[in-house]
Amino acid sequence: MFNDEIDRVRINAINSLRKMGHRVTLKENQLHIVLSALEDANEEVRICVHRFLSVLNHSNVVSLHATIQAILSNAIHRYPRDLESAYRTMRDLGVNHPSFSESLIVPLLQLDERFIPIETHLEDKHYVGCAIFLLNATQKNSRIIQKLPGYILKHYFYLKERYKDIIPNDVTISLNSTHDDVSQQLIVNTSNANDQMEKYYNKAVHTIEQMIISYNKIIYYDNKSREYNRVISQIKTHQFLIKRSGLRHQNVEKHEMERKILQKLL
Repeated sequence: MFNDEIDRVRINAINSLRKMGHRVTLKENQLHIVLSALEDANEEVRICVHRFLSVLNHSNVVSLHATIQAILSNAIHRYPRDLESAYRTMRDLGVNHPSFSESLIVPLLQLDERFIPIETHLEDKHYVGCAIFLLNATQKNSRIIQKLPGYILKHYFYLKERYKDIIPNDVTISLNSTHDDVSQQLIVNTSNANDQMEKYYNKAVHTIEQMIISYNKIIYYDNKSREYNRVISQIKTHQFLIKRSGLRHQNVEKHEMERKILQKLL
């Protein structure tokens, strides 16, 4: 009946399911049919689907994650006028699934535990929808607030003013109770970062010192090589001069002996 050609039939079918939504658990193929109705050209049908999903109990994290992605994707990229209704659905899903919500922090916010989280801009509609979902889930699961990145806690007060009937008011109590823990964690992280920076700095200085020593050795041996070549050149020059001088000395003695012999003969 979700695929009926008559709009009123589809709307009545969705509303009938919504009335017993808390007692209904959909299978994967059934959930896929419901989520496909979010692409319906009739706005009233899409809003009815939002209301049905708001009361539907999901049996696992995977189906809940798929539902969140489908609601936000259609509202942001296909039907922007549905965004307010989509955010209300995010609110109800967070309240109704506090245990599953804790497992969705990383995939929804696209966090990488190896790196420090990068603050997402509040103009990101998908991020706002995920933040609404998680902040509402904290009402029944206080552990979530301790696992959220710091920038969500900073954005909370803006979101509470912007979406007064969607963002819960009692999150402030949790924020105040965890403020000291968050501050202490920031101090520890900063201290660890400073230690790492000092370690890398010392390592870099040591590497530069080794480079300077190696460079000086190269210059030293290069100079030694040049000095050696210069000395060898001088030695060869001296040997040549000595040899040449010896030949000249022999020639002088020969001429002198010939002169003396001639004098005797005469």
